[in-house]
Amino acid sequence: MGWHCGTIFGHPVAAAAASKLFDAPAAQIEDALWIASTQACGLMSAQYEGMVKRMQHGFSARNGLFGALLAKGGYSGIKKGFERPYGGFLSMFSKGNSRVPAYREDEVTKDLGRGWVIEEIQVEVYACIGCAFGTIECIKGMQELHPEELTNLNAVKSVKLGVSTSVLGHCGWKAIRPLTSTGAQMNSSFIAALQFLDRQRRKCTHDDRFDQLSHEFGSVVTAEFHDSRPESERMVERPIGLERPVTNEEIVENYRRLTTGRLSTERQEAIEEIVLNFNKLDDIRSLTDLLAGPLVIDA
Repeated sequence: MGWHCGTIFGHPVAAAAASKLFDAPAAQIEDALWIASTQACGLMSAQYEGMVKRMQHGFSARNGLFGALLAKGGYSGIKKGFERPYGGFLSMFSKGNSRVPAYREDEVTKDLGRGWVIEEIQVEVYACIGCAFGTIECIKGMQELHPEELTNLNAVKSVKLGVSTSVLGHCGWKAIRPLTSTGAQMNSSFIAALQFLDRQRRKCTHDDRFDQLSHEFGSVVTAEFHDSRPESERMVERPIGLERPVTNEEIVENYRRLTTGRLSTERQEAIEEIVLNFNKLDDIRSLTDLLAGPLVIDA
């Protein structure tokens, strides 16, 4: 439907977290949930241009805290906000997902107090939309298998990216130059071009092999050459960071790779040291001050 998931589903989460920090009773937590969640919004069209997408998850955090503060002050919220058939959270924000049933109420409280979703958090290993991770891994694999053929990029006639229905709609749109930085990070063709060095024609197409739920972020990439060489194809069903977990060591390695040359070595190491020992931190400002500094080129 075009909602941005983080600014929808983040509202009740932020409200619940803030309420627990306030040691709120159950009824007050319910008030906070729905004072926050009635403000849930966020358009996925922010992916094409502008700076708004960077802000939208912050709206969830802000409104969650605001809902908890209002509830703490005695302001009442919606009751049974998840399950109301008319205007309820699940009813409204599951529209257009094409699943049957569209939502399941029992999932809201499943394993409550026993299962911890934070242990399954997805860590994005590339600086772009997660939907394109499968495409990147496909191309990386092709480059490793065919280093000579894919070094001469003028020999490549076209590149076809096969993706699921959801990925095709989300980041398979036609990129028209000039692209904003936000649009570039959200477009599979542009992302593939960066991996291939932006010389070939690329087209996203639907591949129904990835429409099953556990493989929806997979991808298949096919490179066609100008000469008589056969096509080169690579498929990744479950990209790392989305449908396969990333190890702590890989997260640290990825941080170093992304920040080398953009942060001074001293600042890079200081941030890493604080984050890896976050539970011992007395004052968060030591980290925020380091993060707020300008980007530099490390000589």
